[in-house]
Amino acid sequence: MICRKCHTNNPESSFYCDSCGQPLIRKPKAERKPIFWYVLTACVGVLLVGGYFLLNMILQSPKKDMPSHTAATKGVDTQAIPAEKTERSLIIGGVVVKDLEGREISGRASTVCSETWVAAPVWSLLGGKSLVFQTTESGESPVKKGTWASGDPIILMQLQDASFGNVPELFPWKQYKPLEWHPYLKKGSDFQVDIPPPKKRGSFLSFPLPYEIQDAGVFMQEGHVVGWAFPYWLDYGYLWGGPAGVDLVPDIQMDRFFQSVLTGWRETHFYNVLNRGESVPSVKRLEAFAEGLGMDSRFSQEDVPQQLRSQSIVREMHALSSELLKNGLATEVVRILDEHAIIESQDLALVQDSVLARVETADFNLAIQFLEKIKNNIYDIKGQGISGLDQFHAKLYKDWLRNILDKGGYYSGMVAFEEAKRHFPDDIELHLLGVEVALADKNWARARELLQMRDYPETMRDWIGELENEIQDVQENEGAITIRFNPGAKHIPVKVFLNRTHSFRFILDTGATLCSIPSSAVDRLRINIDHTTPIRLISTAGGYAETYEVRLKSVELEGYRVSDVKALIIDIPGFRDYGLLGQNFLNNFHIEIDNQKGILRLKKR
Repeated sequence: MICRKCHTNNPESSFYCDSCGQPLIRKPKAERKPIFWYVLTACVGVLLVGGYFLLNMILQSPKKDMPSHTAATKGVDTQAIPAEKTERSLIIGGVVVKDLEGREISGRASTVCSETWVAAPVWSLLGGKSLVFQTTESGESPVKKGTWASGDPIILMQLQDASFGNVPELFPWKQYKPLEWHPYLKKGSDFQVDIPPPKKRGSFLSFPLPYEIQDAGVFMQEGHVVGWAFPYWLDYGYLWGGPAGVDLVPDIQMDRFFQSVLTGWRETHFYNVLNRGESVPSVKRLEAFAEGLGMDSRFSQEDVPQQLRSQSIVREMHALSSELLKNGLATEVVRILDEHAIIESQDLALVQDSVLARVETADFNLAIQFLEKIKNNIYDIKGQGISGLDQFHAKLYKDWLRNILDKGGYYSGMVAFEEAKRHFPDDIELHLLGVEVALADKNWARARELLQMRDYPETMRDWIGELENEIQDVQENEGAITIRFNPGAKHIPVKVFLNRTHSFRFILDTGATLCSIPSSAVDRLRINIDHTTPIRLISTAGGYAETYEVRLKSVELEGYRVSDVKALIIDIPGFRDYGLLGQNFLNNFHIEIDNQKGILRLKKR
């Protein structure tokens, strides 16, 4: 059997192509009659001819008590006349769904079978309150009743004021009879189709549609309708497994069906949200979708179109939450994508959005705690995790450690590393970040211990070399202050704490005898200047000038503190609010300056 998609020759018994996996469709074959029927036909022919001549002889011979001719039988052919074979035709129309005000909200092509019955997917009635069947010839026919059993993906509905004659009957599908596909809008495009064993679905049976079936239509056997397909929306075909159409009895009022069967379900909620369009603000749409995830589902996912399936809704939610995060609305994302919504979605992208929103509104520590709680709950519910969630968890720890290295924080880097290591002991990148954190804490011994614990791939050689050199530097300069600046810079800026209360920007100046502070620091440090305050004569670019000499309780640089330091009050031109670190502070240290590398080392004497 030749596959229509990839043209692979497959065995006649195959349902699917061995090459591409597509369902195989067989062209209609001429039905061969067994030899027995040819012999029987010939015998019947001989008997008919012989009977004809015998009857002729009887009719021409005179009989007693009977006239030689009879007016009543004159001109009448006494041979049996076969009944005329009439072909039943499909009446194509549309099942039109209307809202409470009678406005049309959707329509689906369908056909009439067994005089008054039409079929439609149950999902296609979402959002409606009433139905009509509409054709160009007969106009609208109200639909008030139907037959449906819980779990059926298709509903059969009966026309109220119309009856169509000469249409195919509805019959249940028979497994061993040829099955033909008849599209509604392409006459003459029907063909025979072989299907795999279908799956029982309430009163119906379903099977994956072959890719050749691209249009809505019906499946037929021996001129009877036995199933339907709606390929624009659904990927499955549906075969009827109930009674013949003549035996169908409506068992549900359509208004009650709309009210009781289609109200309050997840798919109805999603349909209504999508139907309102993008005019609804993003926050409200995300909130509505999250609310729908918590509702029960009426349908199997294969029985609703792609846009109503949970996976599609979750993708839409991810797009909305990403937009909100980009626009600075992380607080709204945290509020909407709570623990319940995340567990219902079981989607990696939404987990990431929710956790990253918590990083932005709180911190890494609380975000990771939320993630670990989600992971545990999902595992308890599903018995397995979400694919990719462990990788995201590990990345979050790495980002946290990098954030601590870059910006510091209230949380100890080594404590964060130990937590991360407990969850991901084999992650090499995480392990090396622990080495960097130990170095940042000036614990070169712990850094070396961690670095020597593991073997590393060749791709990390450069990183390992940098860490080894840094450990060596830290070890050699233990007890020293290392300050990095732009290589070749004329001025080395540093951050200094004065009187253990306020920080100021200073410039390190090895040529200045005394430290100086800007006049703006006097008020902040609450320095009292009066007639007893010493006055000093200083040299400036404009000549000599007088200024006050004050005493600072302490000057602290990178944790090293010198007490009772003299300072002059000077506003340095071009360096507003800057002070100078002079020799009376620097003489307490051994100083090494490498201008080419931009490194200043101060080691206490």
